[in-house]
Amino acid sequence: MKPSVTILSCFPLLLLFSTSAYAQRLPEEFTKKNSIYVEAGGLTPGYSLNYDRMVFQRNSLKVLARAGVSAFTVRNRTRQALSEFGDKRALDYGLISEVSVVMGKRNHHFETGLGYSYSNTVGYHKRKENGVLTDFYRIVFHGHHLVSHIGYRYQKPSGGLVLRAGLKPVLISKSVNNAKYLSNSYNFFDLSAGVSLGWSF
Repeated sequence: MKPSVTILSCFPLLLLFSTSAYAQRLPEEFTKKNSIYVEAGGLTPGYSLNYDRMVFQRNSLKVLARAGVSAFTVRNRTRQALSEFGDKRALDYGLISEVSVVMGKRNHHFETGLGYSYSNTVGYHKRKENGVLTDFYRIVFHGHHLVSHIGYRYQKPSGGLVLRAGLKPVLISKSVNNAKYLSNSYNFFDLSAGVSLGWSF
């Protein structure tokens, strides 16, 4: 058999192997684009329940949109304050929205994002003059936070377990309240951490 004929006969086989090897290097397309998970810490105090959806993907780049809600209580509230205003346990809550960018192949990913969180917290203030209680009132704090995050995300393209862990730098935080003697406050940088456990489907 002539060498040229041998090369031509092997060409389809070589093409098949090269195409298969190239396909294995490409990131697998995500078919399960929805995730629900519980996060401890992170964008709001305490625990939060979150849902995100993959709204864009191209090769190893994915974009996710997230919404969540949290509920928590502040431990240092006194029984006197709770009974005074009929608040019982005075449950506080938070709301979360965020857009994240996820980069990686197969199951392991780098994740970063930017979001906004709102928190509603109830507090109580005592005002004394010469040791005598002159005022005792309920304060509602409205927190507005611009938050970023950077961390690790484990998620299979075919769905299943979701694990997240990372740092959550708070870029700007504003607290507005209805108190008579307290002014509104601004904070321009803070750092927290969070971990998440959930499921993609």
